[in-house]
Amino acid sequence: MDKEAIDFNFDGWKITAKERTRDRMKLQVKLSKIEAQSFKNFMDTVKPIEVSEDDFMKAIFRTGMQEMEKQLVEAAQEYIEENREELQASGIDLSALEKGSDTVEVIE
Repeated sequence: MDKEAIDFNFDGWKITAKERTRDRMKLQVKLSKIEAQSFKNFMDTVKPIEVSEDDFMKAIFRTGMQEMEKQLVEAAQEYIEENREELQASGIDLSALEKGSDTVEVIE
């Protein structure tokens, strides 16, 4: 099969999130015909044979969320470093962060 590299145009994607019953949510991504073919080519290239398409898509989603979480933590750490004196003056104990914890205590 002849495969052509296609860049995804995320601006044109239609992504919807619908609240469902019992605190559930349905996420839907609509791709154009070309984007769908590109995604199938990507899956055919990198998805292990023993992994289902559903599990592969879940792994992509989970990886994206983990990367976003990492970026948020890094941004928070940068903010803390840039505003350390101000935060401490507000009564926020930053010593927990210096010990590698992911929590911050507010001293009242």
